[in-house]
Amino acid sequence: MKKIKLNTFLLELLILTITIVNTSAQTNRYCAPLDDKLFLSATFGELRTDHFHLGIDFKTGGETGKNIYCINDGFVSRIRVSTGGYGNALFVQHPDGYTSVYGHLQEYKGTIADFVKNYQYSKETHTFEIFLKPNDLQVKKGQVIALSGNSGYSFGPHLHFEMRITSTQDPLNVMQFGYDIKDNVAPKLLNLAIYPMNDTSLVMSSCKKVILALEKIGNKYQIQNKEPLVVYGQVGIGIEAYDYLSETNNRCGVYSIEMLRDSNRVFYFELNRVPYSESRYVNSFIDYEDKMINQRYIQKIFIDPNNQLSIYKDVFNNGILAFANNVNDTVLLKIKDTYGNESYLDFELFGKKHNLINPCPFDSLAINVKWNKNFTLTLEGMNLTIPSGALYKDADLIFRSETPCVGCLSPVYAIHNKNVPLHRSYQMSIKTNFELKPELRNKLFIAAISPENTMMSYGGNYKRNVITGKFLQFGKFSVGIDTVSPIVIPLGIYEGKNLSKENRLRFRIKDELSGIAAYNGYIDNQWVLFEYDLKENLLSYRFDAKVSKDKMHNLDLFVSDDRDNLTVYHMKFFY
Repeated sequence: MKKIKLNTFLLELLILTITIVNTSAQTNRYCAPLDDKLFLSATFGELRTDHFHLGIDFKTGGETGKNIYCINDGFVSRIRVSTGGYGNALFVQHPDGYTSVYGHLQEYKGTIADFVKNYQYSKETHTFEIFLKPNDLQVKKGQVIALSGNSGYSFGPHLHFEMRITSTQDPLNVMQFGYDIKDNVAPKLLNLAIYPMNDTSLVMSSCKKVILALEKIGNKYQIQNKEPLVVYGQVGIGIEAYDYLSETNNRCGVYSIEMLRDSNRVFYFELNRVPYSESRYVNSFIDYEDKMINQRYIQKIFIDPNNQLSIYKDVFNNGILAFANNVNDTVLLKIKDTYGNESYLDFELFGKKHNLINPCPFDSLAINVKWNKNFTLTLEGMNLTIPSGALYKDADLIFRSETPCVGCLSPVYAIHNKNVPLHRSYQMSIKTNFELKPELRNKLFIAAISPENTMMSYGGNYKRNVITGKFLQFGKFSVGIDTVSPIVIPLGIYEGKNLSKENRLRFRIKDELSGIAAYNGYIDNQWVLFEYDLKENLLSYRFDAKVSKDKMHNLDLFVSDDRDNLTVYHMKFFY
């Protein structure tokens, strides 16, 4: 077994090396997935909410319906249709050990389109995921396999494109595959952050992080504030930096950051390959609190205890810098993009034991929760378990019970706040102190309570007067109930309307609490393919061969929410 694992590792390492080095060969091997001149709106490794962006986004001129080409011979290995995520997505496995991925598609083309529609009708479902065999759907280099779109969690027409190692499905930096993408613009540096790393550390007489604005002078950056940077003890460094490409104004992610102390490398990372299993570690890669409060992405040039990203190299003492009294050193940061454009920042830190100007805030109710130990807590009517590995580092957390809000069926439980990130979900159970009719028990849900006291359902399971759920974010929670069915609004159609000159039926569907969970439409008692656009709350059916022409038809539409509240809409129409 050990020999097999070693050979697999060496093969993947060889593939990755070829990817990085031999870009000219890559250019000849693959064609572009689009006809247009290639412009990017997002790069590999760009920082997103709870994940790295593990592909590149090709611009499509603000339009949908552009031809998408298969970049090389292969076969369709996977098809996924979802209302979120990549929306309509296609995975093509190539014989060279790579898989190409195409996301947010408007529609599939040719034999792929026929396969998808036949499968949806055979299973009577809009959304699905299927893995295929080599002889099921073979494709050729340059073949039109789809049209570009805006499906799923896409907020503007574009093509999301990935290259993965087939054996592991680890995404690779597509920008190193030799595509003709112009970039002679160096990363832009905005702010430097310096962090005290423990209770005895200080930064400029403060026990809190210090943020310093940067300015560009020539081809280098410097700190605007000329005050000496006096530190003591262990400190960490962070940088707010973004990359821009030629002929576009989109803010993208940087490729690598290197930190040198007194000319010695003490920290380095580069974004060549990021397994999907590691993507959520982005919450530890950045200053999560600053992102939540100020909407900035400050990248930490040090590593939290539970940050398991494999992108780091040549890291000394987890990137943490120690400064004793009268120890002064120059720190140099080098920030690069994928194409080698580089920006620099150097500054001097002066180690000096100095006094704290203002006392650090301390809450006697805070409980120190260890990142590597299970933690359980009981408040009146509520039990909570945070598993080992859920936190990225030890944290002082505050838990309290508050009075119910309007519509709340339990006290409001404040589980610290949203500014502390989580890698794994924790479990919370809330007791209901009232009797419910059996038919209403499955209508209960645990709700996140916003600062405006509005509810957002997080679901949950009810059993013996207790509702239990799992959560990936701290905040305020209570119990709510949803007995209201979804709203179905016809768009441009009405009872008995002649639709012989139309090509589709459209409805707006909404649910205010637990959210749309299922939708099915039947014409003349036969299931037809209604597709749901989650962003637009739009449910539509495009007329196909399932509906005969020149006759009156009966439509029955069934829409239910996550708490099984059902709306049935019936109408007659002529087509």
